[in-house]
Amino acid sequence: MSEAASAIGPELVEAIRKAGGRATLGDLIQATARPAAEIREAILQALSLVGGHVAVDDNGELIYSVERTRAVPADVVSGWDRFWRGAYKVFKAAFIASLTVALVGYFIIYLVLLVALLVASIAVAAQGGDCDCDCGDCGDCGDCGGCDACCACGDSCVPNDCGDSCFACVTCGSDKAKAKRQELRDAQADRRAKKRQKKAVLKAGRGARRRVALTKVRERFGGGKPQHLGFSLVQDEVAEEPPKLQAVYRYIFGPPEAPADPRARERNILAFAKAHRGRVTASDAVTLTGLPIDQADAVLLQVASRYDGDVDVTEDGVIVYTFDRLLTSAAEDDDVLGWIGETKGGEVRVAELAQRLQIPAAAALARLQHLSALVGGRVEARGGQTVFAFPADARARIDEVSERNEALRDYTFVWDRLETSPAIVGVPAGKRGWIVGFNILNLVLSTLMSLMYLAGEELLEIGGEQWLMGYLPALFSWGVFLIPLTRSVAQTLRDRGRRTRNARRVLLLAVFHALEEDDDRVTTEELAGVLRIGADEHKVRRRLEVMLGDMARELEGSIDEEQGVTEAGGFTWTFRRVFEELHAVERERLSVDLDALALTEVVYDTAEPM
Repeated sequence: MSEAASAIGPELVEAIRKAGGRATLGDLIQATARPAAEIREAILQALSLVGGHVAVDDNGELIYSVERTRAVPADVVSGWDRFWRGAYKVFKAAFIASLTVALVGYFIIYLVLLVALLVASIAVAAQGGDCDCDCGDCGDCGDCGGCDACCACGDSCVPNDCGDSCFACVTCGSDKAKAKRQELRDAQADRRAKKRQKKAVLKAGRGARRRVALTKVRERFGGGKPQHLGFSLVQDEVAEEPPKLQAVYRYIFGPPEAPADPRARERNILAFAKAHRGRVTASDAVTLTGLPIDQADAVLLQVASRYDGDVDVTEDGVIVYTFDRLLTSAAEDDDVLGWIGETKGGEVRVAELAQRLQIPAAAALARLQHLSALVGGRVEARGGQTVFAFPADARARIDEVSERNEALRDYTFVWDRLETSPAIVGVPAGKRGWIVGFNILNLVLSTLMSLMYLAGEELLEIGGEQWLMGYLPALFSWGVFLIPLTRSVAQTLRDRGRRTRNARRVLLLAVFHALEEDDDRVTTEELAGVLRIGADEHKVRRRLEVMLGDMARELEGSIDEEQGVTEAGGFTWTFRRVFEELHAVERERLSVDLDALALTEVVYDTAEPM
């Protein structure tokens, strides 16, 4: 976004507000006297900064609105969260530094004291004496004084008078013209049939993948409580033993957290857009973020404003965000295969690809080997050179493999990211003994010495002896066990939220799976079948009904009053907006001409001499 475009953003927002909170492109041109192209370039960013949105009327006219602003949910921690996390980090650093001294240093000190006391006891025993008191309860021993050691993510064609569906009619009379039109209609019908076939294949693939996803979720997270639709929470386990110097820290404060990526959400949406021909709707954003559809639309508007996106309206009046810039890439597999098939007859040498992409021969060889393995190419040796031959349908195979192979996806749906309960202790179960042993000894000895000091006794008779030898090491030793215990209690409370969020994500998967069908209605019984909830699981079904009501409000759905209550006592829900967006955007994706967006031959390179 240029600086000029950023500068006129406030002016556009003010013009929209003066127009009553809603304005068309024509309104903005008239109010600001700025060119249409300049307004189009700046309007998305301007709306995203104030939480505005885009609407469309029955005629397909875009309406820019700020009458109902929306806050874009933050994808990073708040200021207070950052403050408390920073304070907690300082506490952990100070505690672990002191604990290192307490755990190791005091162990040595206490060991020396025990040896000294043992030697002293042996010496006293060797000398004899008249002290014969019972020190069992460390009471009054008279002259002994020795109790100290006693105790450890169609078509716009309108027929004209000639019966022509998409092509302008110039003449309706001649046989040649009629034959030409018939040829065009046949070609168009063929393209439509191919689109329908591809759409059916894509739909079947999505349905199969979502069924697999549901099965995997059930297998891994099944066995939970009714309020979470029968889904449990998986406990993370630590498998790798940390270095000795880090083991105590991880035992107390758990395994290290992965650093947060402040652009993870945007990166995920962009990867989805690139994999889906640059066409994304608010419903797609819901599957990627898990947000209510209004907030997901706000996020998508923000992403479009930041990453050179645009807004388009389908024939059905559905708003689609377009990212054509993402489809132009210098190193796409699809582009490389297209170049090989169209200009090289399906065969290419390593040196030719290296020159085409301006990469080393080794990198070109690796790229061709990767493509050959993906689409079933073959390798031949000709005249001392390696030639890779690719089938004619190589590009179609790339699409098919990408759709089928989940490992090739650069994006994840929200149900792919079900939460788990983090491990409390960052050391494997069988590798904690030495930490526990050290600390138990320190804990017992420091506690006994603290009790001795509380009773008024002293051992070394030096200033601050009570804190140095008793109270401080006791506090640290108790902290080694109490801090993980406190974290465990806090995590138990947070796990309730994790279970609820996971159940909602799985339900979202089930709803979107059901909306792949030919209508926008979803019944409780249908979703219960998808989620494998038995007819006798009444508590789970009641919880499902409640969660469906919440989800309907988030996705602008409603109860279908015409259908009424089903025979099983549940409701029929309609998700009109989601249904329309899912199916409209699929038609838009099939109509994208990738060849028109691909890179062409390089005509000038600054690395080459003129």
